[in-house]
Amino acid sequence: MDSQLVQARQNVSSAVLCAARDGRSFRKWVNEKVSVNAQTVLTDSTLLLNLEHGKRYLITSLYLALNTQSDSVEAQLGVTSEANGGGEFTAKTMKFEIVTGTTGLGITPIMMVLSVPICVTQDDGRSFTARVTTNDAGAEITLGFDGWEEDDR
Repeated sequence: MDSQLVQARQNVSSAVLCAARDGRSFRKWVNEKVSVNAQTVLTDSTLLLNLEHGKRYLITSLYLALNTQSDSVEAQLGVTSEANGGGEFTAKTMKFEIVTGTTGLGITPIMMVLSVPICVTQDDGRSFTARVTTNDAGAEITLGFDGWEEDDR
């Protein structure tokens, strides 16, 4: 009964609930990242998801925040051709952009639940991560994604 209530109230699919109960859900993120003023594929261990053979990964949401004033960030999620974020990057999402103004806190977050999850396997690449660019080295971002894994049958 409790899981039905959670599903009804938060519109969470039964596959997500089962994955969480089975310990197959994941959340990856990088917090307060700076020095990405050139296009950079992020290889931070807290964000990088190395794709295992025989597994399918479903990415269900994206979080992106720009934590500094008068800055901008562009970000895409995608796969790399080599493990640990190396090799060629292939985007799996459109580019997301945030620009902050000169007043206020300068913290502008977006949280997006993907209506259709991104599904990746080792056939797509060896790791899942993000490619980002900010307007200057002092711009500070927080970026994350979550989802679940299952056997690739």
